[in-house]
Amino acid sequence: MVAAAGVLAAGSALPARPGTAQTVRGTLLDAESAVPVEEALVLLVTEQGDTVARTLSDARGAFALSAPSPGEYYILASTLGYRTLREGVFELGAGGVITVEIRLEPEPISIAGIEVTRFGGVAEPPLVRNGFFDRLNQGHGYFITPVDLDETSAVRITELLGRVPFLTVVSTYPSERVLVRDGGNLCAPSVLVDGVLASEIEGRRGSPYLIRGSEGDLEALVSLKDVEAVEVYRGGREIPGQFAGMMRAECGLIVIWTKRR
Repeated sequence: MVAAAGVLAAGSALPARPGTAQTVRGTLLDAESAVPVEEALVLLVTEQGDTVARTLSDARGAFALSAPSPGEYYILASTLGYRTLREGVFELGAGGVITVEIRLEPEPISIAGIEVTRFGGVAEPPLVRNGFFDRLNQGHGYFITPVDLDETSAVRITELLGRVPFLTVVSTYPSERVLVRDGGNLCAPSVLVDGVLASEIEGRRGSPYLIRGSEGDLEALVSLKDVEAVEVYRGGREIPGQFAGMMRAECGLIVIWTKRR
């Protein structure tokens, strides 16, 4: 988990190679057909999780990313219909170019009973489309990314959020509430799930959310296995404008993005 930093990562690629360069050029190919993968999001990320450069692969699957300063970086590539990939670490020095070839593994996606194995055009991953990465790069808030979720040992969403520095979990048997610490005080944050206030989500039959309690009872709201990413803001100036009008109070905001969108 990272504060105001981080990105999704998983998958496989060619072995990473160290080098002395400040630019990484490469090509994204389908691992099965060797066809170029275009319009994929490609990020250059520090080992601490800060995204320093981003681009989209072109019609030939080509991309180029330049680091603002020497250091160790890795590449992340993501697009619909393929497994998200992490490649690196690369040691980037001053000047020069490292060239890599990255092969993305196809990942079939089921939508309403229809299995989709390829996506063409400029389709964007949901976390790109909803602005998750843009907000992450603005330097405000605390972000739990797909790679964090892949690597976490937490088994419950309250356990995961309890590790955020300014959140605390309070037991109110039989449930638990996640609260924001504001000095010596505790207050209940607003919660958005896929852009909808938790208090407005109905626990009706067929709903993807398991609503059995109040907005503060996150275990009753959504299962950790269904969570793709989380944003946490303490309130005030930290909260992005697009979320400000949805809040019920200035305490803080937890934004949960699920795999069920």
